[in-house]
Amino acid sequence: MARLEDLTPGTLVKGIVPDATAELVSVKWHGSDVLEVVCKDSSGRLGTEILFRDREPSLQILTAGRPWSFDGDGKLFRHEEVQAKLKDTEWDLIVCGEAHKMSATFFGGEVKHTKRYHLGRLLSGLTRHFLLMTATPHNGKEEDFQLFMALLDGDRFEGKFRDGVHTTNTSDLMRRMVKERLLKFDGTPLFPERIAVYDRMLRQPHLRFVLADDAVYECATPSPRLARVQDPFGTLLAKAKGSVLISPRDILQAATKTS
Repeated sequence: MARLEDLTPGTLVKGIVPDATAELVSVKWHGSDVLEVVCKDSSGRLGTEILFRDREPSLQILTAGRPWSFDGDGKLFRHEEVQAKLKDTEWDLIVCGEAHKMSATFFGGEVKHTKRYHLGRLLSGLTRHFLLMTATPHNGKEEDFQLFMALLDGDRFEGKFRDGVHTTNTSDLMRRMVKERLLKFDGTPLFPERIAVYDRMLRQPHLRFVLADDAVYECATPSPRLARVQDPFGTLLAKAKGSVLISPRDILQAATKTS
């Protein structure tokens, strides 16, 4: 039960819209026993309702404020007292971004876990669905990757990885997504379309070969800042090593001098 006086903008109320929760946008009193509310349902549609005192028993306030928020401080979850409170909760879905930071590694005969890894193990036991989002799930060490996958299936990836003993097939647990295909909540692309345009200079075979040969030579040199600086490409690579921006015009001039 909720009193009409408890209905304020931003409050989530059950009992106004049939079989749904509504968020109050604005309220307006008509006397002391009638309240006109503008509310928004879960799909964003607005509606107006006139509430009398006899509706109070059917009204239930769920929470005041925003139903969703993505601006929380993730560092709070590292505190032990916060994690202790998490143990008393249940979730349908937990999504973790930059999940590769929940890392663990074998050092000698022991496993070294980061605090984020301990948090990941805690969260995986609190939710029905656990989604880990990362662009770099594999660091080149299969045993560390298996530890990471243990956050999703601790039984399958139990113990240290041994080739021929543990499975490495993770096709049923992983899905590769190209970021250009990601969408916002409204269905529009998350990232703008990127179109690659080749410069006319790179279409010239002799310039391509010159640029490739010099670039490989200089990158393989222990001290590219000091080696062959009299060469046009050596000068460019020395600039790049010193974090100096190089323009396409600089590359074209160097290729022209070399050819």
